[in-house]
Amino acid sequence: MSFKQILKQNYLQVVFVCAAFTLMILVSMLSVKSIEEKHLTESSKDGLRVVESEIRVELTRPQVALADSLFTIENMLQSQGATKSEVEQYIKYISGWTLSEDVDDSVSIMYAVIDGEFISSAKDWVPDPSYEPTIRPWYKNAIRASGDIAMSDVYTSIQSGQQVVAFSVHATTGADTNGIKHDIVLAAEVLLDPIREYVNSIHNKYDGFGILLDNNFKVISRPNKEITNNIVYEISGRQKEIYNSILSGTSDKSFSFVTQETGKQLRVHMQRLYNNWYIAIVTPLNVYYRDMRIMEIVLFSVGFILIVVLSYMLLRVIGDKMKSEEASRSKSNFLARMSHEIRTPMNAILGMTELLLRRKLPKEALDEAFAIKQSGSNLLSIINDILDFSKIEAGKLEIVVGKYSLASFVNDVVNIIRMRISEKPIVFVVNMEANLPHTLIGDEVRTRQILLNILSNSAKYTEKGHIVLNIIGQELPPRQEQSSRHEQSPRQEQSPQQNQSSQQESGKNKCTLIFEVIDTGIGIKKEDMGKIFGEFTKFDVSRNKYIEGTGLGLSITRSLIIAMNGDLIVESEYGVGSKFVASLPQERFGSENVAKVIDAEDKCVVVYETHKEYLTSIVASLNSLGVKIIQTSEAAAFVAYIKTIRFTHAFVSSGLYAEVADELDALPEKPQIVILSETGEFETPAGMRSIVEPAYVISIANVLNNADTHCINKSGGGVSFI
Repeated sequence: MSFKQILKQNYLQVVFVCAAFTLMILVSMLSVKSIEEKHLTESSKDGLRVVESEIRVELTRPQVALADSLFTIENMLQSQGATKSEVEQYIKYISGWTLSEDVDDSVSIMYAVIDGEFISSAKDWVPDPSYEPTIRPWYKNAIRASGDIAMSDVYTSIQSGQQVVAFSVHATTGADTNGIKHDIVLAAEVLLDPIREYVNSIHNKYDGFGILLDNNFKVISRPNKEITNNIVYEISGRQKEIYNSILSGTSDKSFSFVTQETGKQLRVHMQRLYNNWYIAIVTPLNVYYRDMRIMEIVLFSVGFILIVVLSYMLLRVIGDKMKSEEASRSKSNFLARMSHEIRTPMNAILGMTELLLRRKLPKEALDEAFAIKQSGSNLLSIINDILDFSKIEAGKLEIVVGKYSLASFVNDVVNIIRMRISEKPIVFVVNMEANLPHTLIGDEVRTRQILLNILSNSAKYTEKGHIVLNIIGQELPPRQEQSSRHEQSPRQEQSPQQNQSSQQESGKNKCTLIFEVIDTGIGIKKEDMGKIFGEFTKFDVSRNKYIEGTGLGLSITRSLIIAMNGDLIVESEYGVGSKFVASLPQERFGSENVAKVIDAEDKCVVVYETHKEYLTSIVASLNSLGVKIIQTSEAAAFVAYIKTIRFTHAFVSSGLYAEVADELDALPEKPQIVILSETGEFETPAGMRSIVEPAYVISIANVLNNADTHCINKSGGGVSFI
């Protein structure tokens, strides 16, 4: 198909793409200004918060040092009876220590007035005779604060001539050893140079700068040093407009204005600090919007190029899609026709390998033959998945209904899964009721494929813990068949042929076969739950890269269940495990149950097992079969039971048999001993039976039906059976 033909058939899509991108460009150009201004506001506010934090830290450290020094001086005067000279030495020591290179502090000098006597930490400064500390701001602030640390306004230090703030505190000690209470006013002058340097370093890529004002609107910091330390009202020249505008603002307010001399628009973001100082960030908007306008030009140019490129790509994709659909149809038809030719040689290879495994060959040869069989089975499974997927795509999947044995079906599935997890520390448990139908009418092959796919998926993604298979049957009265089927699969719509078939079958003994598989595998993330039935889908690839498979299993399983008018429900928690529930409509044939124990009322069994999962399952199975049972997970209790009660059967775990073997051998009348083997490699002694775990109603019933002894209480006492 030529490019011109594709364009002619899809010109409306091209027009839509061009219109959509043009509209997007216009909207973007209209909104970019507000977006940029919002970004500027947020970044400025973030910067203001950082500056406030830095100033708070710079002003908090001197307060901490002042509080620690006051505590020490109080202790020296009250408890140690220190003299004024000793206190003066301590103050000088502390002041010198805070000014050392090892201490990041800005305390320049400390003062103290103790019982009316003035003390200073300055080494080269002697106060003028007219110097009166009690009229200094730091002294008055301390008295007014009543024990709290007070902060003064910014002033010029008499001692250093630099801009400082003073922190001061007033305290009265308890009575010392002479019964005297001391009155203390302690103060520390803090240099503003570190704060000023930090604020002066504030700038952004738009030539912005920072301004710091105290609570009296005196300029503490500004890159223009000519106006630093001046009152805003006294500033003249080009900066006056900025500061006048700052004075008109309130906390967290952002506003714009035009300076009178330069005509440049500035954006000022200002914030009131915790100590009533003001911090502001000023940004020239002409520089800021210059970059934005460049961005608009670039955006328009890129948008136009994208319109052209994407229109061309859209046409190419549509053309490729049309070709791909045609190729997909050809592929599906080809694979469907080649199904028999591909399966036949694979089945021949597996059959010949099975014959080799039945011969008496050397161990190495048997191992190699077994490896061939396993590899061939895996390859056949992949081929089957691909062929089934192709059939589903082509709409040629057929459901072949016939009679099959549920017991044989379950045994086959359990044996396959048991082999697949034999190398992993996984407890495999099967729970099913004895009153399930012995014979069902349905598609045995597809039903087995569904259950094997779900169990194999659990086996692949479970490294330890357990896998539990619950098989449940629900009998459906004829009048409820249609509504129940609709409830189980609300997403499905039956064709007229299916409706006609259902009407013809009404009145027959219908049932729903439910497979519930619970595992402790890696689970599925919540965001991946909606994609688990996708084709060729695998999740958490980096974690599961060594797990084999095509990613088609669950997709095919769901398609098969839908084709059989069933339903599939998945629940999963990542890192905990998953639960799959498959419901399949079936038909019961005859009244025979899947498992039955002859003379069940005459059988009594003692079970000695320490695995909680196995023990619970075996007890449930024996109860379902109507057999009396006593369970224990302790050797002493087991020995006590077999010595006082004559059991028909004793179920003992293979790992625990050695502990009780002597007691069992010493019994005058031994029960039928049944070894519960986890691996099947336990060598069962003569006269004993064995069940390879998982033990369930079918295998348990087969063992019990080979014994015909009765249950007798040797001691004559009452025994409680489950």
